[in-house]
Amino acid sequence: MSFVCALYHIVINTYNRAHNIPLEYSDELYSYLNGIIKNHKSECKGINGTVNHIHILVALHPSVALSDLMRELKRSASLWMKSNPHFKKFGGWGSEYFATTFAHRDLGALRKYVDDQREHHKCFDFNDELRRIVSAYGGEWQPWMEK
Repeated sequence: MSFVCALYHIVINTYNRAHNIPLEYSDELYSYLNGIIKNHKSECKGINGTVNHIHILVALHPSVALSDLMRELKRSASLWMKSNPHFKKFGGWGSEYFATTFAHRDLGALRKYVDDQREHHKCFDFNDELRRIVSAYGGEWQPWMEK
């Protein structure tokens, strides 16, 4: 019997990091994204965000490539949002995304971090957060990462 545990912390941002995800309707968006994840035989372990980005914790099914899931998440959500009057200012997703794997033992702490996004961003802007996350996972911040 095979067992695969492929947990990802994913961050997607709006095009030019524009503040165009109305928080009062974000649960609609999160539900829609969760449906896409389920359609890819994967499981959403947590989702939350702010007006310009979303954090998603995903248990990715072993038959699904991360790049395929991301392409479909962004494409489908963009089409849906542009046709939904609650997201009339939405201009699309940025071309980039952040994704890293994490250990199952870290799921609780990461879920709390994702759940606390709105409170967290009262003190830190998105670029500062992303710079810190990229560094924490051993990446090097590049100028193109900052919009």
